[in-house]
Amino acid sequence: MLLILSLTVKPLKISRPEELKAKADSVRPYRLVEVLPERDTAPEDSALVWVGYTPEELVIYARLYQRGINASSRRRDSRSLMEGKEDILRVSLNTRGWGVVSDDYGVVVNPLGTVGDYRGRYAWDGENYAEAHTYDWGWEVLLRISFSTLDYTRKPWGFNVSRKIVAKSEVQMLSPNLNGDPKSDARLVLDWNYIRPKRAVSVVLIPSFRLQSEADTTWNGDIRKRRVLPIAGITFRAKRGQNELLDATLLPDFSDVDVDIKEFQLNRLPVDYPEKRPYFTGGRAYAPDSRLIRTRNLVQPIFGVKFYSANERNDIYVNTLRDLYLGDVAFGKLAWRPTDEMALSSSFVLTDSAGYQVFGGRGRYYFRPLNTYLSASLYRNFPVGASRLSLSLNRYTDRGLSISVWYDRTGRGFLSPFNYRTLHFDNINLRGVWAEYKGYLKPFGRTLYFEVGGTYKHRREIGGEVLSDGGHPYYFLLMTPYLLGGEAEITYYGYLKHLYHYDTLYGIRDFTARYITVLSGYFASEWKSATVSVSFGNYLGHPMRSYSLEVQVSPFGVNVGLVAYAYRTVLDDLKAVQYYGEIPLPYGILAKPYLNYTRDDLWGGNYLEGNLVLLYEPRPLTGIYLAINKRLTGDSPEGLHHNYEKEVFKVQVRWQVW
Repeated sequence: MLLILSLTVKPLKISRPEELKAKADSVRPYRLVEVLPERDTAPEDSALVWVGYTPEELVIYARLYQRGINASSRRRDSRSLMEGKEDILRVSLNTRGWGVVSDDYGVVVNPLGTVGDYRGRYAWDGENYAEAHTYDWGWEVLLRISFSTLDYTRKPWGFNVSRKIVAKSEVQMLSPNLNGDPKSDARLVLDWNYIRPKRAVSVVLIPSFRLQSEADTTWNGDIRKRRVLPIAGITFRAKRGQNELLDATLLPDFSDVDVDIKEFQLNRLPVDYPEKRPYFTGGRAYAPDSRLIRTRNLVQPIFGVKFYSANERNDIYVNTLRDLYLGDVAFGKLAWRPTDEMALSSSFVLTDSAGYQVFGGRGRYYFRPLNTYLSASLYRNFPVGASRLSLSLNRYTDRGLSISVWYDRTGRGFLSPFNYRTLHFDNINLRGVWAEYKGYLKPFGRTLYFEVGGTYKHRREIGGEVLSDGGHPYYFLLMTPYLLGGEAEITYYGYLKHLYHYDTLYGIRDFTARYITVLSGYFASEWKSATVSVSFGNYLGHPMRSYSLEVQVSPFGVNVGLVAYAYRTVLDDLKAVQYYGEIPLPYGILAKPYLNYTRDDLWGGNYLEGNLVLLYEPRPLTGIYLAINKRLTGDSPEGLHHNYEKEVFKVQVRWQVW
């Protein structure tokens, strides 16, 4: 191997992944080049990379030198890992060919060996594994990427390797390519006769069995008879590469074993858990906009069938299922990309309820020289007649000025149980502008990354009453070796009539809201941070105060978080404390505890809820899970009594049939 000068990578042919690590000391490595915060061909903390491949896998071995390791994620595809909020090594693959515009595959790994993978902006269930070790000088990793889960052409691929050092705000790359230009990546040249041909169609069965136990409380405080329910579910999955899939699932496990922390929000939105259930996350890149259908509201599907097929110019997605609570639901999307710059799509949502039939579409045009997007969308409910119109112009840059201008109009009745719900979303016009500037400075010889910007929005109810929203200035600074930031938001809502019937339900007739929110914090990584937020002013015509404090620490490899809230408005007078964490146990088991105590002085009541999840996941879609939940309620902290409890034991296996 030669140093990366020609941007051509010819991996070593090996029979087993471990051979690449064994041969590393006798073969010259590729060296990564620093690209941020400045260009340096020989950075102080160097990164040595070796590339090889077996007939089944692409193999990457790296030695990453640095002082101090910053990593905490232990769960596959964790948020902080995917967002690059800790030290990572990232491998990017353009398997459609070098220089071709397409969604890249990406695999991310941290010094703990935790893996995340994505295609474009969405996760994919790739067969990717890593073995990592940390030392005084840094860390090393052996990463394996299976050819069988890639959709590829038999010609040179676009290829890049990068690493991030959070403490120094430093990024290094094999082939400098900050702008995502496919012609700036390296060429990966493979001997296709050495790679084992993959099956045209792969068939996977994912059986799961769970034992679910529940017990709640009657009106007089007695515990009802415990209900123990054994449930067996199965998912049939047929795939052709990564772009075609047929999923059929019966009684899937959509319990809360994957739910992390619970959040309380002032405006009483539904708790917005991230969607982690494989049936819904698979093919999300081709699905309708999340503002049309919120899959988290589909709590307990009895059965479902999903199909998607995609290629370079068009794709189709259809999903139909029956939910125990919301009935029959079908939704889908058809997209067409006549050129690399233009994308057109149409979407639909059909439900049992006659008022929730939604049809519409979106168009987007990309002005490549300016790195600017122009997009427009229109959706309409039938037979209600409500509609949602959106126009926007967005310009993004990695460094420099970014700006967005938008206009939204939403008709009353557009929202449904399948949508996001917000207090001031229905039946309004919304227009605004957002801008920010990113750059680097060198004060006192240290690198300082800064980002400053602001948002201005103006809202008007379609019926005539004024609803306006003030400015949203913000800033945050990244200074070696930590992130120090702040944000200030000034909000104003004018008077509205019959807003969600609050005047009838709560006797509130003044919907004026004028308040300021100030937030500041410290951030070193996902589990080393502290944030303080204060809001004060007038809310729904009455004084409002809110305070929150969140602290996350990672002592001895154990991730622990603590959140304290205090809200006082005309609808709330409560205090809440939450504890959550991730505790690694022997044999690869991960414990995720959660405990929440809430005291409501306005409506009366004290609530104590605990949740514990134990999980062992040796590979994607395969694992053993135990979730335990218990809830106590009472008029006082001393008078708490049993209200509800639930236990779920789940075993799931991914079985490759063909």
